[in-house]
Amino acid sequence: MSFLLILMILGASEAYPILQRTPAFSFETLGHATFAHITSPTPFNSSQLSFLKRFPIVQFDKGQDDNVPDLYDAEDRFIRAARQIKAVNPDAFCLYYQNLLIAFTMFQRITNITEAAPRKYYAVATNGEFVKTKPPYKTFDHTISATRDLFVNDCLYGINSGVFDGCFIDRANYAQSVLDTLNGSIPAHNWDINVTRRLVQGSKMALKALMTAVGEDHIILAKETSYDTLAEDWMYVNAMMVTDTFCSDYDHDQEIHQYDPKQCKLDIETVRNATRRGQLTQSHGMGFLNDTVQREYTIACFLVAHGNMSYFSYASSEPTLSWSLDGTRWWPEYDYALGAPVGEAVVSADGWTYHRNFTSGTTIMVDIYRHVAEIQWAH
Repeated sequence: MSFLLILMILGASEAYPILQRTPAFSFETLGHATFAHITSPTPFNSSQLSFLKRFPIVQFDKGQDDNVPDLYDAEDRFIRAARQIKAVNPDAFCLYYQNLLIAFTMFQRITNITEAAPRKYYAVATNGEFVKTKPPYKTFDHTISATRDLFVNDCLYGINSGVFDGCFIDRANYAQSVLDTLNGSIPAHNWDINVTRRLVQGSKMALKALMTAVGEDHIILAKETSYDTLAEDWMYVNAMMVTDTFCSDYDHDQEIHQYDPKQCKLDIETVRNATRRGQLTQSHGMGFLNDTVQREYTIACFLVAHGNMSYFSYASSEPTLSWSLDGTRWWPEYDYALGAPVGEAVVSADGWTYHRNFTSGTTIMVDIYRHVAEIQWAH
């Protein structure tokens, strides 16, 4: 497919998608704007369901129910888990997981087809080898219409089950991050500049195809990869997870604690911009569960950006707990009085310090450069 044809398919448009049927949301407390992104190796028990029914949005990661041998494909395990959530909270929004690039074999509705004819669906480098985003797994090429069709049909499979309100798209802009931060090349994984440019365009084509297929009453949420430019997937979808380590002192890819003030500012501004457009965002912070200082900092960073349809989570970064139900908490701050924001945050002339007030009397100060924050809660 020519590059010109790819651009024509993407179709530059001034309009951008806005979610028309929205999850429960309120400024009353932070808990009214939370989400849970979790994995449990087995179906939920009654106490876990009592906990999860508090969250307006619940979504599952790859390993959901993977210790239960009766269902072999991840897709049907997701459906079983979502049915459990909907039974205790029919108003909860559940999102169906898809990984846009990595061909994990547990997703058998897709990979049973793609592995039978791999060169029909996967990215092939200039050297003729398969691209490996996460070795040993192959990488999907969404400039190929047959690949996009598989993902659209799979997303609709989840939605048509009656228990999913949209799809969560992991690795949505990973190819763009490779282009921007690694000069378009990861030689060990057979990523070269030509295939990277192709996959950047393919990712956008896939997001647009998914959004068109499900319609704006459903969510297509692009999970972003942290890198040094503001995300642009809002042009194609109606929701995004800003990064998986929103204003955290943790690098998820390297599994080390490392704070980046420039990235934190980009995270905040991405949420502020999405709020102005009326689009849904998820801000997923990570850290040690007993680190109350970092948790307050991440919460403060979210609150200076917080707007309508912006949702928050702060979960464990510990390797055995990250992205799991066991690493998810309902924090005391979720129940403190908040109220609507009194306008947007006031930003200092140098761009590093934010102040914001809420109608409850709660006040926020964040100095991103110095990595300090203060929240005065109106208890």
